[in-house]
Amino acid sequence: MDKIRWTNLNAVLERYAEAFIKNAQQNLDKNDSNASGALQRSMELDKIVIDDRMMKVTISLDDYWYYLEHGTSPNYGAKNPTRKMPPIQPIIEWIESKPVPPKVEGLTVKQRAFAIAKSI
Repeated sequence: MDKIRWTNLNAVLERYAEAFIKNAQQNLDKNDSNASGALQRSMELDKIVIDDRMMKVTISLDDYWYYLEHGTSPNYGAKNPTRKMPPIQPIIEWIESKPVPPKVEGLTVKQRAFAIAKSI
C-alpha cells in the first residue's frame, strides 16, 4: 500500500497552533490575568512533528502558566509537603508592573512576592 502524503498538513497544523495561541492570549486579557504581558509574549509555536503514527504540535510558554490555570492546592507546607509554592519570579514581575501599595511597609519586592506566594 502506498504511503499517504499529507502535503498541506504542516501548514494546517501551524495555522491551528497560531489560532490556539491567539485564543489563549485573548483569554488572558478577558480574565484579567495579563498583568505584565510576559506570559502572553512567551507563547509560541515550538515544533510540529508528523510521522506515520502521530501528529504532534508543541507550544512553549512560561512555566508559571500552570499556577495561573490551576492555582495551587490548599494546605501548602507541613500539611502537604509534596505541594510546591508558585514560582516567586513571576509574582515579582507582577508586583513591579502593578501600582499596588504594600499592606506592610518596609518589605522588599521579593519579600512581598514570597508573602503572596505563601497565601496562594
